Amino acid sequence: MWRIARRPIFRFTPAGILTSVMIFLMVACGGGDPAQDAGSKPNGENSSEPPTMSAEEREKRFHPGPPWQGKGNDQGISQAEAEKFADYPLFWLGESFAGYNLQSIVRQKYTPPPGIPTHEAMDSVGFAYGDCTIQAGSRSCPTPLVVMIEPACLVRPEGLANGASDGSLESVRDRAALQRFADGHARLWTGQVSITLDAPANPTLVDRMIQELHGVGLNRAVEAGTPLPAPDFSGCPPVDVPPLQNPPTGG
Repeated sequence: MWRIARRPIFRFTPAGILTSVMIFLMVACGGGDPAQDAGSKPNGENSSEPPTMSAEEREKRFHPGPPWQGKGNDQGISQAEAEKFADYPLFWLGESFAGYNLQSIVRQKYTPPPGIPTHEAMDSVGFAYGDCTIQAGSRSCPTPLVVMIEPACLVRPEGLANGASDGSLESVRDRAALQRFADGHARLWTGQVSITLDAPANPTLVDRMIQELHGVGLNRAVEAGTPLPAPDFSGCPPVDVPPLQNPPTGG
């Protein structure tokens, strides 16, 4: 059975079904409640094509979205709630970044019931920036920019298969560990958290996102561009699940 590093970046039409592993947020349009599908979580994700869109295509597909008003759509939590969040440190890019306004903050937590493998657990807070236009014939489109924070133990560097990554681990912001992926997104580990950074609207923004990440709420003392500590996996259980990897190609 294949396990795939999830990329939570899709906006669904009302006909779409939102599952708790496939995505962690949606912008503006409604899907199902993630909790309703928790018992039948797929162990994959909808992968996105490598960044080959022209500037004109991106301009038509991706939009700033309305200015942030402190609370996004009904699926999300408010900024005030995020600022009080204490389970693990949170990072964001502020209320707007690179012309894209924050649209929603989504908190998801899933504890598998008996009979479901514990590695299917989910625990994340995601910040979605910008909006997108769903193309004819499609039911979803990628959110322009995404920052998703999870406990570091959920996905560790050694849990990634070679086929899922692009190059080896890098050190960024002093001691944080970064893994890049062929489709342009990246995952950063620092302290007690891992942070997924994705920019379908302009993958060249990922490096800037890494540098501009800063703390929010109880983690507000961490400023953009300042050194980040090395990841701390000391409290993590042993890795006992198949490595995360890209889905097989072909039939």
